[in-house]
Amino acid sequence: MQQGSRKNWKTKITSVSITEEFKEILETYKISPTEVFRNGMGIMLYNLGVDKYKTETNKFRSEKAKEFLCEIEREIKLKEKLSKLKEAIKTIEEELQND
Repeated sequence: MQQGSRKNWKTKITSVSITEEFKEILETYKISPTEVFRNGMGIMLYNLGVDKYKTETNKFRSEKAKEFLCEIEREIKLKEKLSKLKEAIKTIEEELQND
């Protein structure tokens, strides 16, 4: 075990498998997998109502996480719409060339 820097916690090294999409998100937003896990665990325990984790910090993180996920969802929807729009433009251009 390694000695953690936070409150003399002992930490254990572990690994997690992620999809290519999550890897890209981590790289795009410069997010540390360790912080994702720590914050995510705190948020999850807060959302489950575990008393020890019902803190203002976890409440704030929970709200920000929801906002962040909504933002990602909006970006995905915009990319899908853009892709459909590009396809429609391509189809129109092909039809104009055939006339």
